[in-house]
Amino acid sequence: MIQMDLLLEYKAHGIDGLKKQINTQSKDHFEKESLIKALIALSKESKVKHDMDAQKIILNQLYQLGAYQDAYQLCRKILIRKPNDTESRNLLPEIKQRLNTLKSTSSEQIDSTVSLLEKNKQIFQQIEQEVNKEIIGQEKLIQFLSKLVQKSLLNPGNIHTYKDSMIISSPKSQGVYTTINTFFKYVYSFNQISGEQIQTIDLSQYDAHDNAVEMFYVDIYNAFMGSSRVTIFKNVDQCPLDLINLLNSIVCNGYIPLDGRYTYQDGILVKVNQMLVEGSFNTIEARDQYLLFHTNEQLEKALNIFTASSQSNFTYKVSLDALDNENMQLLFKNMLNNYIEKARTNLGINLLYHIQNLSPLVTHYFNYGGAANLNNLANKIYEKVSEILLENNNVGFTNSWEIAQENNEITLKDAENSYHVLDVYQTHANLSSIKERIEQLIGLDEVKDSLKELKIFLEKRERKLSKGYQSEKPALHFVFTGNPGTGKTTVARLIAEYLKTIGYLSEGHLIEVDRSDLVGKYVGHTAAQTMNRIKAAIGGVLFIDEAYSLARGGENDFGREAIDTIVKAMEDYKNQLVVIFAGYPKEIDDLLELNPGLRSRISQTFLFNDYTTEELLEISHKLAKERGFQIEEAAQKQLIKYYQKHQIKGKTDSGNGRLARQTIENAIKKQAVRTATEDINSKIDILNLEDFGLKEEKVFDLDSNLNDIIGLNHIKELIKTLQKQELINKRRKEFNSNFISNQSLNFIFTGNPGTGKTTISRTITELFKSIDILKKGHLVEVARTELVASYVGQTALKTEKVFKSALGGVLFIDEAYTLANDQFGEEAINTLIKLMEDHKEDIVVILAGYEEHMNKLLQTNPGIKSRFSNIFHFPDYSCDELYAIAIHLFSNKGFILGAEAKTALQTVIQQTYQDADGNGRYVRNIVERVIRLQSIRLFEISATNYDILMEILPEDIRSLS
Repeated sequence: MIQMDLLLEYKAHGIDGLKKQINTQSKDHFEKESLIKALIALSKESKVKHDMDAQKIILNQLYQLGAYQDAYQLCRKILIRKPNDTESRNLLPEIKQRLNTLKSTSSEQIDSTVSLLEKNKQIFQQIEQEVNKEIIGQEKLIQFLSKLVQKSLLNPGNIHTYKDSMIISSPKSQGVYTTINTFFKYVYSFNQISGEQIQTIDLSQYDAHDNAVEMFYVDIYNAFMGSSRVTIFKNVDQCPLDLINLLNSIVCNGYIPLDGRYTYQDGILVKVNQMLVEGSFNTIEARDQYLLFHTNEQLEKALNIFTASSQSNFTYKVSLDALDNENMQLLFKNMLNNYIEKARTNLGINLLYHIQNLSPLVTHYFNYGGAANLNNLANKIYEKVSEILLENNNVGFTNSWEIAQENNEITLKDAENSYHVLDVYQTHANLSSIKERIEQLIGLDEVKDSLKELKIFLEKRERKLSKGYQSEKPALHFVFTGNPGTGKTTVARLIAEYLKTIGYLSEGHLIEVDRSDLVGKYVGHTAAQTMNRIKAAIGGVLFIDEAYSLARGGENDFGREAIDTIVKAMEDYKNQLVVIFAGYPKEIDDLLELNPGLRSRISQTFLFNDYTTEELLEISHKLAKERGFQIEEAAQKQLIKYYQKHQIKGKTDSGNGRLARQTIENAIKKQAVRTATEDINSKIDILNLEDFGLKEEKVFDLDSNLNDIIGLNHIKELIKTLQKQELINKRRKEFNSNFISNQSLNFIFTGNPGTGKTTISRTITELFKSIDILKKGHLVEVARTELVASYVGQTALKTEKVFKSALGGVLFIDEAYTLANDQFGEEAINTLIKLMEDHKEDIVVILAGYEEHMNKLLQTNPGIKSRFSNIFHFPDYSCDELYAIAIHLFSNKGFILGAEAKTALQTVIQQTYQDADGNGRYVRNIVERVIRLQSIRLFEISATNYDILMEILPEDIRSLS
């Protein structure tokens, strides 16, 4: 009622009406407590809340009524909105003094003749006792907190500076924040200091934001200018570089200097341009605050971000050890007893246990989640008891059960029965499933071995923990190297699931990212974007595909910013996050060299080899079966050959598992079309050759192929000899799979241009494909320009790219001698020689050029000569051979030459042969010129008859001579 009267008067007559009504209420001697409550409620009314004059009237009245605690809190709130309000700032010390007087009188039970020091000791002894009843194993921290507050109470100091500060280092999940909150709860209740809740500022949260400083300003303002007296700075070791100077200023000076003058409006700091703006300020002061800084890292590491002056300002530097087994058991015992009491009250069941028997269980749960995880375990036991009772309608159960751990499970036992509650590590069923799925992975033998090594390592640590030994939780970060489609993502999911199952990871989810997910478009954006993905992966696995792409752009690339952010997160969240870098081996190695801290954080490397053709067929069977299909036998044989063409060592685009998946999915689509038009009784679950788009390959006939080539009889005989030799080697290998022929199959072709070198190269390509020397059987023709770059260092990359495009086939390098002209060409030659050695089973290289130049090349580079034992010389064609080539070319184009035309052609070749190069290109030019002249003649007579259009007459040829 009083509040309503005050509010109505304020709304009707404003400030004057409010003053008048307050005076009236006071004169009428209303109950003091009722008026105080009414004033406090009025101060929170939306209209009054934003009227500073009304707030100050209420503040003064509360002070006069002796409600010093309420006045103190309201005064602090006013100063948040108007830090420079002189009246409120002057009143605050007076209120503080009145509160201190109250504290002294509240301790009447302590002998008034003893000193303030002794009084405080006695009070805080009681506080410590109460806190230690609630908190297990934190006696050291409680003692230092008690000393911190006692010290400040003996030396009140200036109201405008902070009280004292302390930096605390502890392992994760040790209950530090719970301890601090509980301690100050009792400090408040014993009226030793005034205040409300504790403010917490997590320094790790600013790293992902472009406006970190502005956010920090607001959070510091709310912490320091509110009613809280205690501010905790979490994750000190993760403080962004932009905030380190500000943090040092707080510790050294007790305030943050701002980069201008600000006012506080609607939850944000607004910069103002004029010094005289009411309520503006250029510093944020830690008034009367206790500042606590916490880190989960070693204390020395956290102190590194503070200057020597700051370090000396810390009242205490406290390093806490992990809870020992005895305290872990005591902690769990207290938690479990609460649920036992709950079971007694709600379920009518007495639960008994021997804490020593549960020791391995307690150790495991604490090490993988701290006190919260222990409480979760106690809750799970209670829930399982409830479920068992409900499912059995509480029939057949005695009133007393024992909680026991047997082998790998927790059970409930009465006099006659034993009931399963849950698996000790919640894992064994899942672990069996994961192990089975790993074994069912096709191929990947080296990966399976690496997974076994990881499993052995973690199981060994688990055994140590169960026996009471302390063992720091290891950081686990991996490198996966291999081509696309080799199962990297599948294995990453299995690792995430496995680590979740054994309790290493809390969530076990997989976040897949690549460069586009991490790298921003402008400076500063990348760190924020990367940090957002990292935080999404906390508790699970961050899988970075094609990770090497983060290092592809040189010094100024934003990818480096992403790498630096990831490396820092790998350390900051090392027990909450697993990072996997995936990509090609060489490129990943380059990435690891880019950041010195990256390689040292990798705990294990997994090598994913390409699948063999047999493994791809096995994968295909599995994929088809999963979709309800079978692959017919004839198609299987062709699939092997098809996969052989694509699975070539050294090629990064083979496809692997993706190739098998795509092949099966395409076949199923084609099969659906085929069976839709076939008889209803046809087998609709069979995939055949037609569905795969595969056909029986034609048998290559070398004799027929060579017969179509004019001249080159010596070369033809060499090729036939080569065929016989390789067919015999193939038979030897069929009998002895370990047989290796050391015969070099690389060639040097010497001769003038147009002498058939490219034609013979195609024949060799077809021959080697037919007898399975080459898997793909394609010809890649290049010259110097395709291999050599414009500056040093790029030639090797260019050459390697061309070389790998030819894997599985033949690389034909025309005018190869030009590579010996300069350092760029030499770089190409050296790269070729190394690549030929690395991939000698999967490529044939042919170097071609003039005989004289090629001989010089062999003399100047011994590495070439030793790798090219087959040297074929291509002589110039004779007149008769050139004539035969010309006739062959006309015939292939469909033209007809009569006897006279043939004689004219032979005459022209004989007359011009001496002046020409005497090779196939010369003949080809003749044929093209004859056809051109014939076309002009036919156009002039308007010929339309097909036979006339395709006939070459003597006059079409004679005009060439």
